[in-house]
Amino acid sequence: MVKHLINSSERDNMKQCISCLEEKPLDEYHPHHTTKDKRSTACKICYNRQTLNAKYQKRYGISAEQAESMKTVCAICGEKENLHIDHCHTTGKVREALCRGCNHGVGNFKDNPQLLIRAAEYLERHND
Repeated sequence: MVKHLINSSERDNMKQCISCLEEKPLDEYHPHHTTKDKRSTACKICYNRQTLNAKYQKRYGISAEQAESMKTVCAICGEKENLHIDHCHTTGKVREALCRGCNHGVGNFKDNPQLLIRAAEYLERHND
């Protein structure tokens, strides 16, 4: 049995992530000014996952996993790219995923169904 020996310079360039517990090279950690090795305690993958979870939890009260599972298709036009979580700006309640264009459109009509109906009627009247 051949045992792989890690030399001291390789060991000095490695660190264990406090989240996934994997030993990874230092370049897989974000820079951090307060730690001894000047690197964050969580690897980039774990750090980014934690940051994304915190963002979705704070904004919408859901996990990043829940948000990503919602992002399959725009609930209005069927687009499958560049999806965002739509929510009511008054109550904060999460609705569905919308593409950027539909999300902005709904917002520009102040989340008011009557304005959207009037806009649709306008377009019908001027459909050449």
